[in-house]
Amino acid sequence: IQHRTWITSRNPSHKEQIVGRIAAANPDDAINAVDAARRAFPEWSRVEPSYRAEYLELMAREMRTRRFDLAAWQVYECGKPWEEADADVAEAIDFCNYYAQEMR
Repeated sequence: IQHRTWITSRNPSHKEQIVGRIAAANPDDAINAVDAARRAFPEWSRVEPSYRAEYLELMAREMRTRRFDLAAWQVYECGKPWEEADADVAEAIDFCNYYAQEMR
């Protein structure tokens, strides 16, 4: 098992509240991720645009059902006011739908 460095994410409004712990990436992890993306690109580039559009619409639908949770993560992890966090989530949903429409 490879030793990992862990990052503790804290609520900036309540620094004693731990939001989560995540493994820190190292340079090899970044290189591996880029390599995996390069290997996957040829196949993904041949996927029909209508399928890609549908995938984005499914993501938007799922984000819409989890809108409150997604906004809450921004409030707790970034210290954003609820109104701004909700607007960020709504914007991400709109982007998914916009790019799906552009693909079609």
